[in-house]
Amino acid sequence: MRMFDLSDGSLDELDPSSFPGFDRTRRTLAACTLARDNAAVQVISAGIRVVDVISGVELERWPSQGSEVVEITTAAVNPTQVCIALKGGKLLYFSSKNKLEVIREREAEITGGLPNEVAALALNPHTLGKNSSNCVAVAYWTKKIVLLLLPNLTPRTGGAAAGASPSVEEVHVARSLVMHSFQKGAGSLPQLLIGLADGGLVSYSMPEPGLLANRRVTSLGKDRLVSLAPCASFEAPDGDRVVLAAASRGAIMWFDGKSKRMKTSTIAITDAVSLCELDHSVYPNSVLVLSRAGITIGSIGELNKLNVQTIPFGSDNPRQIAYHPSLHAFVVGFCRTEVNRITGDQTFSSSLRILDAATFEQLAQIPCNVNEEITAVGVLELGPRGSTVPYIVAGTTTAPPAGHIESTQGRIIILSDSPLNKSSVIASVEVPGCVYSLTAYQGNIAATVNSSVLIYGLELPKERESFQLIQKAKYDRGFQFISIVAREDVLAVTDALKSVTLLKLKGKKLECVSQDYEASFPHGLEMLDKDWIISSELDFNLSLFKRDSSTLERVGGFHYGELANKLIPGSINPVPSNASIQPKLVMVTASGRVSVISDIDSETSKKLAAVQRNLSYILYGPGDIELSTWRAPRMAKKTRPFAGFIDADFVERLLDLSAEDMEKAMKGQNQYERLTESKEDVVACVEQLLTLH
Repeated sequence: MRMFDLSDGSLDELDPSSFPGFDRTRRTLAACTLARDNAAVQVISAGIRVVDVISGVELERWPSQGSEVVEITTAAVNPTQVCIALKGGKLLYFSSKNKLEVIREREAEITGGLPNEVAALALNPHTLGKNSSNCVAVAYWTKKIVLLLLPNLTPRTGGAAAGASPSVEEVHVARSLVMHSFQKGAGSLPQLLIGLADGGLVSYSMPEPGLLANRRVTSLGKDRLVSLAPCASFEAPDGDRVVLAAASRGAIMWFDGKSKRMKTSTIAITDAVSLCELDHSVYPNSVLVLSRAGITIGSIGELNKLNVQTIPFGSDNPRQIAYHPSLHAFVVGFCRTEVNRITGDQTFSSSLRILDAATFEQLAQIPCNVNEEITAVGVLELGPRGSTVPYIVAGTTTAPPAGHIESTQGRIIILSDSPLNKSSVIASVEVPGCVYSLTAYQGNIAATVNSSVLIYGLELPKERESFQLIQKAKYDRGFQFISIVAREDVLAVTDALKSVTLLKLKGKKLECVSQDYEASFPHGLEMLDKDWIISSELDFNLSLFKRDSSTLERVGGFHYGELANKLIPGSINPVPSNASIQPKLVMVTASGRVSVISDIDSETSKKLAAVQRNLSYILYGPGDIELSTWRAPRMAKKTRPFAGFIDADFVERLLDLSAEDMEKAMKGQNQYERLTESKEDVVACVEQLLTLH
């Protein structure tokens, strides 16, 4: 045990000589303040100690000095009760209300001639306003979980409600248990939350004392122990109580009374070993997190809300943005329009600023020429293979000359990679038009410039003292190239008047290796890998392509209803690498909507597709429009079929169905559409989608 003083707002560890009643040399299995004056209980492997928290002296201990030595493997405490498990699986229940005394013992359960060891215990008071519990939850290493009624430490027998049982068996060992009543009102149904060793989180309702029913499953990350802690100092959106949970990622869990299901909201906690609430005068409504890196104290904002912070820049409008990880800074391209109040003439100016990612303090600024505007910004890895360096790269355009609609001049600018010399332009080159987008390609810069794709290499010739951008290749068989993305040795570009083209650098030439020949007016673009491409279109569609020899096969289409400006690799919430649903892209629309595009494994996608199909027979949009009609990609003269995508928002509506409609969704319209999985498995699969946003 380590003890800290928080009185001055800092974590100051107390001297080992203070509070001598606590054992500071052994691991503490459980600790709690007691419902009597100035007393706290500490459970260690060798026994139980009750200590005066003012003087620090020991008040009681079990076993008493000179008694038989015991080895406690796990424990649970609350203000009036203590329950411990001894090595060998024996359970002991204590009352600590007035003094520490053994009330009941329960001998170990035997399986295959061997005692069942206890993996976890829970003794949380789960009735609002009480500081004691009427049962204890016991999890064994055999994967069995049982509720034992207190004070007798016996499971309930007889009179069980339909579908309810005093014990259950999980697929993995339970390592963390919490009994909790989420709702504050009368009639609140307690829940048992079970954190599994594989990162799964299971919940059961407790319809009656000592009984479990209605199993639900979610996940906080695979192969990571889940740590659970009730939290009374923070409330859910409807004012109800919450539980803190952490494994590979952190979450706050609460029970939504309207939908009758568990909901989660991700919090910025990763790789936590343990956590608990902290409500101190210096740190009110806070969370204390223990990780391998140390102890962190943080506060929680509103659930299911975006933390939106407005940073004013006056007349300068941000147009392009990129993040530089090593500098912990944003690189932002600004545009400024000034009007002469006498003549009415407009002049344009642009600048590139580097802003601290935490404070948004300006670290550097690079002005552009008059009537020059920054049109693309990126942090690109440039240089020889194996020794690339991140550089800030910007593309610009100059206002078109009189009589021209399209710009005929622009620049590519490279800034120094040195954190101490961020405002230094180390190289630039003029290009014949507007630089629409930039990406790194085999250590070079790939840029879309009007109707061309250009490849530039950053070189430092021996006879020169400064860097130089050398054009290495050019592809100019397009109308207007907008977006460009690279994966391995393949470049993907979108032509605003055509579709998607894949290019590859062969020697000193860029050659087309695959192309979609249907004009779909693409805008945004991203590659899932070198053979799978997704694009957004001006008709508010999403298209999924698979590379097949010299053509791109359109294998999926989805009408999103908004223009997606940007498709960014990554996710909102991190998930383990072996999860069945893998977020791949974050999609941002012109209206400010943020969505996630995920890759689903074959088995799960078949299951969700069947759910989506059956739901479409039950749920309709405004004007009774069907899902297949609304989501079918549409163009000026034709409509393509809705395929290759799962509408997660639509599928999640399964959780809001009445019992009658749920039965219809499970049956489908004929025997071939009946869902073969159990209702619990289908609901668990759909609930997994909720954890991704």
